Amino acid sequence: MVASLTNANLIGGNTAGLLTERDVEHCLDLVQTRSCRVESSSDDSSGAAAPPLRVLAPIFDMINHSPNPNAEFIREGDTLEVRALRDISADDEVFISYGSSTQPA
Repeated sequence: MVASLTNANLIGGNTAGLLTERDVEHCLDLVQTRSCRVESSSDDSSGAAAPPLRVLAPIFDMINHSPNPNAEFIREGDTLEVRALRDISADDEVFISYGSSTQPA
């Protein structure tokens, strides 16, 4: 599989045009450490929960972790939001719980 992935300029000057196993592992590490696992409020009008998604959301991955978060990620339709779990004053930092965010979606 690794040999079938080609793009000469994809990874740091790999001029051979093939991704090495190390390149693929590096890419997976980036995705796994920069992505968010988000739950959905509902999948449709039935109210059934949609399956969680793993997404790359610029800026969202910069929100720090706390075991007592004051915000959470939520997906509603095609929108990903950060919502406060309680009042957050202007000088307080926004925290989320990483919780199971490293588990596969």
